[in-house]
Amino acid sequence: MNHGPTTSIYYKDPDGNKIETQVDNFPTVQEAGAFMVTPQFMENPVGVDFDPEELVARLRSGEDWTSIMKRPEIGPRNIAKR
Repeated sequence: MNHGPTTSIYYKDPDGNKIETQVDNFPTVQEAGAFMVTPQFMENPVGVDFDPEELVARLRSGEDWTSIMKRPEIGPRNIAKR
């Protein structure tokens, strides 16, 4: 999930433990904080799903990391309550 300030991958390890790994998408805390008050973040604070293999392919192709980490805008995210 590309949340905007961070990109995270969630999975279960072989023992069934839930794990999250993440990377910061902005070089400074100030830039991440500025993103968190944008209309785009307010409209969709959850984030955007991504395909990890596609992300790796983009990186290996030489695409700049700032482009890869930029969250695509999809508008409001419809999350069903469980």
